[in-house]
Amino acid sequence: MLEPDNTIDPAGEFFEFDQTEFAEGPISMSETGYLYVPTNCADRLTECKLNIAFHGCIYSIEDFDREIFTRNSGYNQAGEINNIIMLFPQASPTPLINPNSCFEWWPYLNSDYLNKSGGQMRAVHAMIKRITGQDS
Repeated sequence: MLEPDNTIDPAGEFFEFDQTEFAEGPISMSETGYLYVPTNCADRLTECKLNIAFHGCIYSIEDFDREIFTRNSGYNQAGEINNIIMLFPQASPTPLINPNSCFEWWPYLNSDYLNKSGGQMRAVHAMIKRITGQDS
Protein backbone atom coordinates (compact mmCIF):
# COMPACT_ATOMS: atom_id res chain seq x y z
CA MET A 1 0.00 0.00 0.00
CA LEU A 2 1.24 3.46 -0.86
CA GLU A 3 1.67 5.91 2.02
CA PRO A 4 -0.38 9.13 2.27
CA ASP A 5 1.25 12.00 0.46
CA ASN A 6 0.36 15.60 1.34
CA THR A 7 1.10 16.62 -2.25
CA ILE A 8 -1.69 14.33 -3.52
CA ASP A 9 -4.95 16.18 -4.03
CA PRO A 10 -7.81 13.88 -3.07
CA ALA A 11 -9.77 14.66 -6.24
CA GLY A 12 -12.52 12.13 -5.58
CA GLU A 13 -15.95 12.98 -4.22
CA PHE A 14 -16.67 13.81 -0.60
CA PHE A 15 -20.23 13.16 0.55
CA GLU A 16 -22.28 14.00 3.61
CA PHE A 17 -25.02 11.46 4.33
CA ASP A 18 -27.84 10.98 6.79
CA GLN A 19 -26.78 8.49 9.48
CA THR A 20 -30.17 8.46 11.17
CA GLU A 21 -31.56 5.89 8.74
CA PHE A 22 -28.95 3.42 10.00
CA ALA A 23 -29.49 4.02 13.73
CA GLU A 24 -32.00 2.05 15.75
CA GLY A 25 -32.94 4.17 18.72
CA PRO A 26 -30.73 6.64 20.58
CA ILE A 27 -27.15 5.42 20.08
CA SER A 28 -25.19 8.65 20.49
CA MET A 29 -24.44 9.16 16.80
CA SER A 30 -24.62 12.38 14.80
CA GLU A 31 -27.22 12.93 12.13
CA THR A 32 -24.46 13.34 9.54
CA GLY A 33 -21.72 10.93 8.44
CA TYR A 34 -19.12 11.35 5.68
CA LEU A 35 -17.83 9.29 2.80
CA TYR A 36 -14.87 9.87 0.52
CA VAL A 37 -14.94 8.06 -2.84
CA PRO A 38 -11.63 8.12 -4.74
CA THR A 39 -11.62 9.09 -8.41
CA ASN A 40 -11.02 5.51 -9.61
CA CYS A 41 -13.86 4.16 -7.45
CA ALA A 42 -16.66 6.47 -8.60
CA ASP A 43 -18.09 3.98 -11.09
CA ARG A 44 -17.12 0.79 -9.29
CA LEU A 45 -17.89 1.11 -5.58
CA THR A 46 -18.19 -2.62 -5.03
CA GLU A 47 -14.75 -3.26 -6.59
CA CYS A 48 -12.83 -0.90 -4.29
CA LYS A 49 -11.74 -1.62 -0.75
CA LEU A 50 -13.39 0.15 2.17
CA ASN A 51 -11.84 1.64 5.30
CA ILE A 52 -13.82 2.83 8.31
CA ALA A 53 -12.16 5.78 10.04
CA PHE A 54 -13.52 6.13 13.58
CA HIS A 55 -12.72 9.47 15.17
CA GLY A 56 -11.45 9.66 18.71
CA CYS A 57 -13.26 11.04 21.74
CA ILE A 58 -13.87 14.80 21.66
CA TYR A 59 -13.27 14.72 17.90
CA SER A 60 -16.75 14.54 16.43
CA ILE A 61 -18.17 17.08 14.02
CA GLU A 62 -19.94 18.72 16.95
CA ASP A 63 -16.64 19.11 18.80
CA PHE A 64 -14.43 20.36 15.95
CA ASP A 65 -14.66 21.91 12.55
CA ARG A 66 -16.11 19.16 10.35
CA GLU A 67 -13.06 19.16 8.09
CA ILE A 68 -10.36 18.66 10.73
CA PHE A 69 -10.63 14.87 10.78
CA THR A 70 -12.76 13.97 7.78
CA ARG A 71 -10.77 15.98 5.24
CA ASN A 72 -7.36 16.66 6.79
CA SER A 73 -6.32 13.42 8.51
CA GLY A 74 -4.55 11.94 5.45
CA TYR A 75 -7.12 9.17 5.03
CA ASN A 76 -8.50 10.66 1.81
CA GLN A 77 -5.03 10.98 0.27
CA ALA A 78 -4.31 7.33 1.16
CA GLY A 79 -7.69 6.36 -0.27
CA GLU A 80 -7.07 8.27 -3.49
CA ILE A 81 -3.72 6.64 -4.25
CA ASN A 82 -4.81 3.15 -3.11
CA ASN A 83 -8.41 3.07 -4.41
CA ILE A 84 -9.89 2.76 -0.93
CA ILE A 85 -13.25 4.30 -0.07
CA MET A 86 -13.18 6.08 3.30
CA LEU A 87 -16.23 5.94 5.58
CA PHE A 88 -16.27 8.45 8.45
CA PRO A 89 -19.13 7.55 10.83
CA GLN A 90 -19.74 10.20 13.49
CA ALA A 91 -20.54 9.68 17.16
CA SER A 92 -22.12 12.60 18.94
CA PRO A 93 -22.04 13.99 22.45
CA THR A 94 -24.91 12.96 24.69
CA PRO A 95 -25.07 14.86 27.99
CA LEU A 96 -24.35 12.71 31.06
CA ILE A 97 -24.08 9.47 29.04
CA ASN A 98 -21.45 10.32 26.40
CA PRO A 99 -20.40 13.97 26.82
CA ASN A 100 -17.12 13.40 24.91
CA SER A 101 -18.75 11.99 21.74
CA CYS A 102 -16.81 8.73 21.93
CA PHE A 103 -17.64 5.61 20.03
CA GLU A 104 -18.86 3.09 22.57
CA TRP A 105 -15.76 1.32 23.86
CA TRP A 106 -17.23 1.05 27.37
CA PRO A 107 -20.85 0.31 28.30
CA TYR A 108 -22.38 3.77 28.31
CA LEU A 109 -25.43 2.60 26.34
CA ASN A 110 -25.62 -1.08 27.29
CA SER A 111 -23.46 -4.19 27.54
CA ASP A 112 -23.85 -4.96 23.82
CA TYR A 113 -20.92 -2.66 23.04
CA LEU A 114 -18.60 -5.69 23.24
CA ASN A 115 -20.07 -7.43 20.22
CA LYS A 116 -21.72 -6.88 16.87
CA SER A 117 -25.12 -6.33 18.48
CA GLY A 118 -24.15 -2.92 19.92
CA GLY A 119 -26.18 -0.08 18.40
CA GLN A 120 -23.29 1.92 16.97
CA MET A 121 -21.66 -1.13 15.40
CA ARG A 122 -25.00 -2.27 13.95
CA ALA A 123 -25.37 1.18 12.38
CA VAL A 124 -21.83 1.11 10.94
CA HIS A 125 -22.40 -2.42 9.65
CA ALA A 126 -25.56 -1.23 7.86
CA MET A 127 -23.51 1.60 6.30
CA ILE A 128 -20.92 -0.93 5.11
CA LYS A 129 -23.62 -3.11 3.59
CA ARG A 130 -25.07 -0.13 1.73
CA ILE A 131 -21.69 0.94 0.31
CA THR A 132 -20.74 -2.59 -0.73
CA GLY A 133 -24.13 -3.32 -2.27
CA GLN A 134 -25.02 -6.06 0.20
CA ASP A 135 -28.24 -4.47 1.44
CA SER A 136 -30.31 -4.94 -1.71
